[in-house]
Amino acid sequence: LTPNEIEIADQAFVAFDKDNNGFIDVHDIKWVFQLMGENLSKEDVKRLERAANIDEDHHLSREYFKELAQEYKKHCCKSEDEDIKLAFVAMGGEPGCKGAVSTNKIRQIIKEEFDMTVDIDKLIKEADQDGSGTIEYEEFKHLLTSH
Repeated sequence: LTPNEIEIADQAFVAFDKDNNGFIDVHDIKWVFQLMGENLSKEDVKRLERAANIDEDHHLSREYFKELAQEYKKHCCKSEDEDIKLAFVAMGGEPGCKGAVSTNKIRQIIKEEFDMTVDIDKLIKEADQDGSGTIEYEEFKHLLTSH
């Protein structure tokens, strides 16, 4: 977690630490994460509750909560990276983050198939850092995650 994310996690935890004793009820995990800006799926909540190091009263310490938040972030980011890699290949890139995606293909998908009104030419120009006219994996990832 970044320092800012740690601060947000602490503030969210404190909001649910009703007794001000450094513990929250494990069943509040979903709501604490929601205060942090994360909308957990039911599966994520169940997975975190099962993984939680709780005491006999179903309480979770602040330190262990931060560990859970770190694990969730790793899982979430890993999943997002995998989705980006799959999208890269689906758009014409090669497995293993090799090759490049045609800027024309990106324009076509955004404008025609998704009917989006974003200024895709501006976004492509920003993403095509080497000016090659094609979008390599790191540029593709930047295009999808920077806005």
